[in-house]
Amino acid sequence: ILITGGSGFLGALTAAKALASTDATVVLPVRDPHTRESVLKPIVAELAAEGRPATDADLARVVVIPLPPPERIAELAPEMKKLGVRDVLHCAGCLSYFNLGKLQEGNLDLTAGLLALSREIGVRRFVFLSTAYSAGFTDQPIPEALHEVHGDDPTDYTRTKRDAEWLVARSGVPFVIVRPSIVIGDSRDGRYFGKPYGIYQLWTAGERYLGAGYPPVLHVVAGDQPVNFIHQDAFKNGFWAAYEKLEDGAVMHLVSRDDALPTMRDLWELWLSTHGGPSEVHFFKRLDDVPDEDVAPQVRMWLDFTAINNEIASVRWKFARGRLDALRADGLAFTDASLDTVRVAQSRFVADSPKLQAFIARYREQGSTVPSFIVHEGALLAAPASAVKA
Repeated sequence: ILITGGSGFLGALTAAKALASTDATVVLPVRDPHTRESVLKPIVAELAAEGRPATDADLARVVVIPLPPPERIAELAPEMKKLGVRDVLHCAGCLSYFNLGKLQEGNLDLTAGLLALSREIGVRRFVFLSTAYSAGFTDQPIPEALHEVHGDDPTDYTRTKRDAEWLVARSGVPFVIVRPSIVIGDSRDGRYFGKPYGIYQLWTAGERYLGAGYPPVLHVVAGDQPVNFIHQDAFKNGFWAAYEKLEDGAVMHLVSRDDALPTMRDLWELWLSTHGGPSEVHFFKRLDDVPDEDVAPQVRMWLDFTAINNEIASVRWKFARGRLDALRADGLAFTDASLDTVRVAQSRFVADSPKLQAFIARYREQGSTVPSFIVHEGALLAAPASAVKA
């Protein structure tokens, strides 16, 4: 099995799943400065966290090779044939929202090169890791199918992922496309080694500002529609089930059920009620609704830093889940993200941050007041009973 993205978050999770679930040789093409040791470290850690420590035999099945430029990837064909590669799990990609050159190379050129390699060696299955947001902004139901009609894109990242899906579909290679939503830490213990995207971007921004304390009044974007997260354990299980069980040509949304998911208001109340904050918090549905004249300078910087993710979280996404529901009915273990499971991930994030722990300790010693939550175009919300003062 050839797995791209082995030096990244989702690729490393997939490689760990491959080692745990098969006796196959796992081929990981990576670029400098990554080494075999740096690539294996998170994979070994993930296997250990799952209670299945990597053995010497497991590690002997991992082949780490240099990844050539996209136009030369097909030159790997003789080596891949010698290794017996039959399947390609393409988990690599570029998330640089505003760097068109990197997005072109990382999401389109790389995919084209891997498809050329797959045709050359006659792969049995090519699984492409896309994104649930490849449809662009839309208030319509989003089908588990290629997007012939799409809305405006949040960024060029979603556009290049959608274009890459079409490259895969037109390649002549047997394929499956998997579209996850926002992947966060493990539902059981919150562990996470990915970059600070999604909710981690918000928490990281909070960590940056908490050191100096909050202004007396905080303005945030927090709508009442569900925000679709999936936990990394659900990602691993769902992606692997799609690889093993879906029919050729299938597209699957790897997303949590709406009725389980928290809203942004829920997430803000969880954070501020647990860790303290200003005396007053104003919730707005969209970033454009926040009044510039009332916002403290550091809060405006925070809002600008998280603008794209706030915009994505302000949309009511309607993902079809037919294929995932069928796999779940067939026994797939998949924990939906909920306020309780996000609380686990948040607790792990705080536990790993000495800066946040120091702030929380100071907050509790001072006995700061519990924030009042004010929803614009709505009523004043009472402070949550779960908020602690000491």
